[in-house]
Amino acid sequence: MRRIKQLDNHLVNQIAAGEVIERPASIVKELLENSLDADADQISVYLEAGGSKSIRVIDNGHGISEADLALAITSHATSKISNLYELEHVTSMGFRGEALASIAAVSQMQILSRTPESDNAYQITNQKTITAAAHPIGTTIWVRDLFFNIPARKRFLKTEKSEFSQCQEWFRRIAISRPEVSFALHHNNKLVTRFAAGASNYEASRLAYVFGPAAKEHTTFIDEVRAGVRLWGWVGHPNLAQSQANKQFFYVNGRFIKDRLVAHAVKQAYRDTLYGQRQPVFLLHIELAPEQVDVNAHPAKQEVRFHQGRLVHDFIYSTLHHALAKPQSQAQLVNHSANQSVNQSLTSQPSTRQQDAPHSASHSTSHSTPHSASQGALFNTKYTSYTAGHQGNRIADYQLLPHSANRDNTVNPDQIDVAALSTNALSTDALSTGTLPDDTPYPLGRAIAQIHGIYILAENTQGLIIVDMHAAHERIVYERMKTSFDTATIATQTLLVPIVTELTGEQIDTVEAETETLANLGFDVHFTSPTHLAIRTMPALLSSQRGEALVHEVINQLGHFEGHRAHESIIYPIISTMACHAAVRANHKLTLDEMNALLRDMERTARSDYCNHGRPTWTQLTIDMLDKLFLRGE
Repeated sequence: MRRIKQLDNHLVNQIAAGEVIERPASIVKELLENSLDADADQISVYLEAGGSKSIRVIDNGHGISEADLALAITSHATSKISNLYELEHVTSMGFRGEALASIAAVSQMQILSRTPESDNAYQITNQKTITAAAHPIGTTIWVRDLFFNIPARKRFLKTEKSEFSQCQEWFRRIAISRPEVSFALHHNNKLVTRFAAGASNYEASRLAYVFGPAAKEHTTFIDEVRAGVRLWGWVGHPNLAQSQANKQFFYVNGRFIKDRLVAHAVKQAYRDTLYGQRQPVFLLHIELAPEQVDVNAHPAKQEVRFHQGRLVHDFIYSTLHHALAKPQSQAQLVNHSANQSVNQSLTSQPSTRQQDAPHSASHSTSHSTPHSASQGALFNTKYTSYTAGHQGNRIADYQLLPHSANRDNTVNPDQIDVAALSTNALSTDALSTGTLPDDTPYPLGRAIAQIHGIYILAENTQGLIIVDMHAAHERIVYERMKTSFDTATIATQTLLVPIVTELTGEQIDTVEAETETLANLGFDVHFTSPTHLAIRTMPALLSSQRGEALVHEVINQLGHFEGHRAHESIIYPIISTMACHAAVRANHKLTLDEMNALLRDMERTARSDYCNHGRPTWTQLTIDMLDKLFLRGE
């Protein structure tokens, strides 16, 4: 039997390096974080062969003194912390003192550095020999021949393209979080990416990388503080969602992390707005006291533990949920009005375009709150609530809703949220007049026609609006039914002739177990025989013509969650199915009054830009876009 013995330091370092240094991207990450901890504001990265041959990081930070160079490549030697209190209140990117020692254990490494106080620069290699060198203030760390002394690890490296892609991803993750620092990435002696410092450059390059060139039009900026925790950043609108989750950036006190708690909160906030399995795009920062988060929970520091995880989860969810609830048509109207005011102040004469089309506007659509050009405003702007359009009498015969005598039609736009939506938010009052005033600045405009019983055409100040009436009405009904269910106020109707349907054995078991849930959803059901069910009462929103098929769908969905407590994640998909059945179908002819009523309800309904399944409900064709189609002004 082999005896227990103490491992030598070289072998210990190689084992420890396996946890910290997995591939070239791990080195890029650790060296960039060291440069930021050194207060550098200019950082350049040079890679060869995807980083497996050479990695060189150059910064202009405060450097490493000659006396500290030898300790810099020694295990568990660091200037970041010195006691337990500092570990629990760590604010630096690094703090373990493992990175440089781990890198030196698996590669040929050279460090050149000079401090502002020193007249000379000094260098050190793996052999820990310190010599004088020429170098400006700052540090250069050169790593060559990664895993040269561990052939087994080297064989696990992927292709040059794949390794470079991983390095580039970590470069971007870190660069995106620090707008005050300029970054440059070179590969095989070619400049690949450069991010200049400054707020304006941040929007033009780093923000555009995350959200695309139309970042301003398709994002909402948020900045909220609750219980000492600040959440700020940008959330992409659902139309930016992608098939992969590679454009999700979340930072805790400036550190990029991947956390299941955060991922769940974001997923819940985007629920019912994403199509299929698409993934949202966002760039968010959360700032809180260092002692409220444990960053020493993962070898690569990519995961953290929040001391008040539930508070953080609910804060992220509620903030994003509220921000995403605002219909973008409202922001469009606000931006358009602001641009009109600016244009009117710049000129007192009507333009040729205005003379040609007096009721048109010649600028593009905007779907979000404007971003500030100054760095101070850029990172401190609070997202604003939208302003609802003109309120008036509405008709909603298209949606078969019951009348309510005690309805309050006044909506406070600053308080619109799912929880705040009244169960009577959708009205069935007849319009007092047959047409809408021509000068009313409705965001979604005035209805002018219906195409093939599917799409509504409307004219607004910017051009032409096209609405998918079924998708739009489905969202309206869905939001109303969610609120009604949450407040136990779903309106029901008693059927003159009960609907009797035959159930399968599994469906019978589900009905017996979920009778209370069905009642909460507005269904009063009773067995007339061991295999037949009578539906006596249904939600008033639903048509009894499709009642039997709907009840079967609801029972089947409830059966999938048998044994689980009925909560949002279970009930809301069922309500979504009910809303789909209740919404107007294709080839249902609407009058202009009914079309306008639908448009007005869209403007005041949360998340009305997308249906329950994530499909868009409307789109805008601006005058400029129409002009291009017909080559006007060419």
